[in-house]
Amino acid sequence: MNQCKCLLAALACLALCGCDWLSDDGVHLAECLKAGAKALQRSADTELTVAFEPLDGTNQVYTVQFCRNSAVVVWSKHGGSSTYQLNYVALPKDFYLHRTNEATLVTLRKNGDRVDVVDVR
Repeated sequence: MNQCKCLLAALACLALCGCDWLSDDGVHLAECLKAGAKALQRSADTELTVAFEPLDGTNQVYTVQFCRNSAVVVWSKHGGSSTYQLNYVALPKDFYLHRTNEATLVTLRKNGDRVDVVDVR
C-alpha cells in the first residue's frame, strides 16, 4: 500500500513538472513545424521560415532528415524521430542536412489548404 502511495505521489509530481523529460529532438522539431504551420495559416503571408534548435542548443554537431511523406529524424544528443508533424505540414521531398553550431532553417509555404516544407538549410 505504501508503494502505491509513493508511486502516485511521484506521478503527481511528474505531472506538475511537465513532460519535457519525455521529449526528444525529433518531437521538438515536429512541434516547431506545427507552430510554424499554424502561424502561417493565420497569416496573410505565403511563406514562413522557422528556426529549429536542438533541445541542448546549437553548440553541437547534429543531423536533420526529412523523409518524404513520412518522418523527421534528428541525430543529436537527444536525437529522435516523429511523424506528428504530418498533421500540420506536408513533406513533398527528402531533405538531409548536417549542422554545426547553428540552427536549422525550415521554409514553409502555403499550397492551397496545406502547408509544405519547401526548403531546409
